[in-house]
Amino acid sequence: MQRTRWLPPAQIDAADHFLDWESRNRVALRFHAQHPAKIAIIRSEECCTDPQVFRSLCRWLGVAGTSLFRTLLFRSLSSSPAERRKPLTS
Repeated sequence: MQRTRWLPPAQIDAADHFLDWESRNRVALRFHAQHPAKIAIIRSEECCTDPQVFRSLCRWLGVAGTSLFRTLLFRSLSSSPAERRKPLTS
């Protein structure tokens, strides 16, 4: 399945796509510097792993939300075979 405007995996690291991503982020950072109350900048990793970050974002947006990311991750890991739950360093 190919979604509109989604990149095929082989093209994700292509230099021109990285430059587009970098350019959009620079625009967002400039806008944030000029209008800090109008844009929230968060790391997706923190939003998924720290329920407080998710709650803060929901409050800032003025929406009710419940973070299920860690719950779903825990369910996924606990239902995985034991050999898949070993640390990557072992």
